[in-house]
Amino acid sequence: MLRFSDQIHTAYLDAVHAGKLDGAPDLLEMLGDFNARPELHDLAWTALLNGYKNGPREAWATAVLEAMRVDLVVAIASMPALPPIIGHDDIAQALIVETLAAVSDGPTYPAHWTRHRLITRATTAVERLLADEVRRLSGQASPATQQPESDSEAARSLREVLVDVEAGRLPARAVTLLYRQEVLGESLREIAADLGVSADAIRKRRDRSVDEIRRRLAA
Repeated sequence: MLRFSDQIHTAYLDAVHAGKLDGAPDLLEMLGDFNARPELHDLAWTALLNGYKNGPREAWATAVLEAMRVDLVVAIASMPALPPIIGHDDIAQALIVETLAAVSDGPTYPAHWTRHRLITRATTAVERLLADEVRRLSGQASPATQQPESDSEAARSLREVLVDVEAGRLPARAVTLLYRQEVLGESLREIAADLGVSADAIRKRRDRSVDEIRRRLAA
């Protein structure tokens, strides 16, 4: 996580020192001032997003990611990877791509909730990627094209869960965590080490995932 954060920060500083981000440091300073009036934050976000849209995009992308750096690090820490297929580096790159896509597709004004909009769009897209990978690893192209050839009770149960994930009835994040433990056979200690958290923290997260799945199935 720290390496990812350092990479974003270093890329931003390099762009600033190269003279490619005129005005960006002032905008980020404003966004980091929690005592500033909300309308000033909105103006800063609007200017930052317009800077990216007007270009040079490669340089201004570093400023956008610097503004979202803490949010991105938190998002990565909350997403269980699917090693060796999808690691945290893959998740990090996907989050970057989806964050910048959200900037390109979304409005620059009004800027209320811009930070929330960007990180929500990015994390939702990556969670769908993880759910798709769980589906692929189960041997199913999609819930609509399930094949009956497997008579494994575990496979049938997993396909039923994937249908609920696709329909939005179950959280993909919770299913991914349980998949790593129950299907791939990873221990909670191994998953915790991969995520950079304590084994107790990942155990609590697992228990919350189970409770959430039970709650949604019961509903």
